[in-house]
Amino acid sequence: MTDAASSQERTIAVQIGFNKCATLSLTRLFNRSGVNSLHCNWSKGKGRQEKPPYQARIHRNLTAGRPAFEGLERFSGFFDLELIRTKRHYENFKQFQAIAEAYPNAKFILNTRDKAKWLRSRARHTNGLYLSKNMALYNESEDQVFARWSREFDSHHANVRAYFSDKPGRLAEFDIAADPISKITDFFAPEFALDPAHWEHAHKTSDKSWAQQEEDRWSSFDFSRFSA
Repeated sequence: MTDAASSQERTIAVQIGFNKCATLSLTRLFNRSGVNSLHCNWSKGKGRQEKPPYQARIHRNLTAGRPAFEGLERFSGFFDLELIRTKRHYENFKQFQAIAEAYPNAKFILNTRDKAKWLRSRARHTNGLYLSKNMALYNESEDQVFARWSREFDSHHANVRAYFSDKPGRLAEFDIAADPISKITDFFAPEFALDPAHWEHAHKTSDKSWAQQEEDRWSSFDFSRFSA
């Protein structure tokens, strides 16, 4: 077996839910348990100002028909596979089918949460910069962005559940507000010995300094009208 083929046969963890669903917390759980993992364009040992173009590389691999993580064999966990720039939007996590077929022993996490709360968290993300980038790139109003996000949330969840419905043992659906972390640690055992002591809610939006005010513009915004 070639090195490339061997790499594709190994067990890896791939998070395929949306951002703002505890992606960094999950990454830290894996990294601190000794499973080298990347999060968007950040990886252990790289400073916040040094951001290798991981998502662009993954996108190029997928577009060329290569295994998604070719050239990234040092990682065993892949989280927050999404990045928006001024002129492009990488949503590599939506290519879960191609990833699953290229990596037959990969295990996947569909991390999720209440949709209205997710929409509010996304609106606040990076002090509104994430929302403004979406508005500019897609030429949409705030309400149009929220409506699109809501549709994508529903369709992606439905697509993931349908694809993995006949693939037992390959997907763990994890509600970050309702499920115990043992659902993840048990799912990845024995391949990965994840220590639940490393589970925490990192970068929770309400913990950010700019969001610690009693009110912000999204506090009373009715996101439920997009979450039906």
